[in-house]
Amino acid sequence: MKDYSFGNFICALRVRRGLSQFQLGTLVGVSNKAVSKWENGASKPQISTCRKLAEVLGVTLDELLSCKYLSSASAGKEVFAMSYDLWKKAHKRLLDIYGPNPPVDMIGRFETEKMLMMGSGLIAHFGYLSTLAEYSRKIGSHISLRGEIGNSFVAWLLGITDVNPMQPHYLCDRCKTVEFCSAGQDGWDLPPKRCACGHMMYPDGHRLPCEKTLMNLSEAPNFDINMPPELLGDSERLLREYFAKDAQVARVHLKNDETPPSRCILLNHDEPLPPAELSWEEYAKRYSNKVHYVFCRSNVEQGIQELCRATNRTPENVDFLAADVISVYTHAEIPECLDFAMKPLQPLLRQIKPNCFSGILKTEGLQHSTGAWEDNQELLWKKGMLPIQDVIAFREDVFDTIANAMVGCQYVGSGLALNIMEQTRKGRYYHKGMPDETKSLLRKMGVPDWYIDAMKKVLYLFPRAHSISYLHSEMILMWFYVHERELFLRAFGE
Repeated sequence: MKDYSFGNFICALRVRRGLSQFQLGTLVGVSNKAVSKWENGASKPQISTCRKLAEVLGVTLDELLSCKYLSSASAGKEVFAMSYDLWKKAHKRLLDIYGPNPPVDMIGRFETEKMLMMGSGLIAHFGYLSTLAEYSRKIGSHISLRGEIGNSFVAWLLGITDVNPMQPHYLCDRCKTVEFCSAGQDGWDLPPKRCACGHMMYPDGHRLPCEKTLMNLSEAPNFDINMPPELLGDSERLLREYFAKDAQVARVHLKNDETPPSRCILLNHDEPLPPAELSWEEYAKRYSNKVHYVFCRSNVEQGIQELCRATNRTPENVDFLAADVISVYTHAEIPECLDFAMKPLQPLLRQIKPNCFSGILKTEGLQHSTGAWEDNQELLWKKGMLPIQDVIAFREDVFDTIANAMVGCQYVGSGLALNIMEQTRKGRYYHKGMPDETKSLLRKMGVPDWYIDAMKKVLYLFPRAHSISYLHSEMILMWFYVHERELFLRAFGE
């Protein structure tokens, strides 16, 4: 029996997008005859094809399969119809940066993220964040996204984050040559290198996995963004404009929130607005399944904005990785006015004495993680048994170690590494112990006993992308402290 409802729905979506059957088939990867059969009810596409079809037609997979628009605050039809254009924009940026024939690693990561995000509508939110980032740069401001969004290569391509999650590599802007480097290094620690064409190469890449991050964001996106106070109003205005036809933006006020950010959620147009004030418990209970945008006042971002404007600079042309900036962290007294940023790190920095970006980053991770350093890896480090680059400071450190061990034992897939990372970073092994079969498997893969013992003492591990974003902003500010001391102290009222 023919299913005309499915065919009619596809036909209506295709016409709305201004596509012929041939064009739709080309975008999805099938013939125009296949599209014709779908639309006349003679056949249906396989589920793998449905995912691609939903993305091209600008609907979610659930909507495509149910043949109707679903009421969802995270899925507006006008915005989500732009998803195809956003993917084109990200792909064009990939080619602009890495050349017309990007390395297989870049193409593979792009396609992997596209597959994971397909049908979730997440790309539409990336579209808003890209709009906000572009607006911020246009007015000479600076924002940074909190959390794990830096794990997304697509987010980096769209200019949402400064964190490139790819493997460490050099890139020549002139001839587009790409050279990948040792997996044990951070891209920002790579020494200066000149390309064969004579042009200086740019180092980048932080080795960040995307799978878990994108799955979490696809379930109930929660975007926390640090910004100067003057950008708060514009950020909310742009949010309302971007989703105007698809959802209503509701500001949420929470009781006993001492320094309240601009906290917004997306609701269906027919849903009632939240009351004037909510408790944290009410907020979590009633709106946990909604899309959240939290715009946070940041003294760091405000300082960067003021100093860049005063010196006619942009954050992009500040040499935050300069040797004199890095040395400040271990050889100089960090000013009291930075107690909201780097100051709390100083005791641990003086103890570890890192001399590179990744070392400072590890120190910051240990500062924010729980159970990873004191009464754990610090003991091994003091005995000289553990180099700082091998310390478990972030959840991704566990993922990297397990994933590399799996390769050596010819295990396939990232599921095991993701699972062990999650169990460690949430403190499950600390609270419930590590199953004997897990310990046996880790030993079989060559993971050393000290590493297994350290994992069992962890209560919580911080996300690396979050710290990279924070540290990047802090080091831009520190550059001004080193090179524009008078302006810096004036900006912070010293």
